[in-house]
Amino acid sequence: MCLRHFKNFDFHCITEDPKNINKNINIIPLPNDNLEKWWWKMWLFNEEWLKLDDSVFFDLDIIIQDQFTIEYDENIKLLYTDWINCEQMKKEVLCKHYQYCDINSSIISWNKNTKRHYIWEDFQKNREMIIFLFHGIDNYINYRHKKKYSVYGNNTAYSYSSNDQHRTDCPLILFDYIQDKQDTLMHIDWVKKLWN
Repeated sequence: MCLRHFKNFDFHCITEDPKNINKNINIIPLPNDNLEKWWWKMWLFNEEWLKLDDSVFFDLDIIIQDQFTIEYDENIKLLYTDWINCEQMKKEVLCKHYQYCDINSSIISWNKNTKRHYIWEDFQKNREMIIFLFHGIDNYINYRHKKKYSVYGNNTAYSYSSNDQHRTDCPLILFDYIQDKQDTLMHIDWVKKLWN
């Protein structure tokens, strides 16, 4: 997908299991840590460990169906969840702000001018509390680091789990919040065409 839509890039894979990965992909071994699930992404903010510039991180459960402009800022750049009614969600979790979130970290971009290490330092200092309180790094960043990130514009991405429909107006399709990811939906024609 990246080869179809981007030029002149290096592809890296952060993993604990490098077997059967394309030889043109650079393997970055997973750090020695005891994190689980999405919390591993916190290492992306450790500037001493990950020194890649002009970078964009993609979750595995996305489809890139069209080219889009990768943007950089002095703060990390994430997705704004414009595919859900954020105002309604905020009302539903009025007394539990740590459960409310209007950003998505399926895509994170940064370059050498981006400040991101402060997120790592905060996480290291308050790790147990953060993991206990927040259901993932999206909620954590949204609540603890408000206004210290920027977002991609509307219609950059949408979540397939929000309506189970294929939309062509967004370059990125997320398969978050559902058990059936794109690799299990190959019986659907558009998934079969785009997911390779």
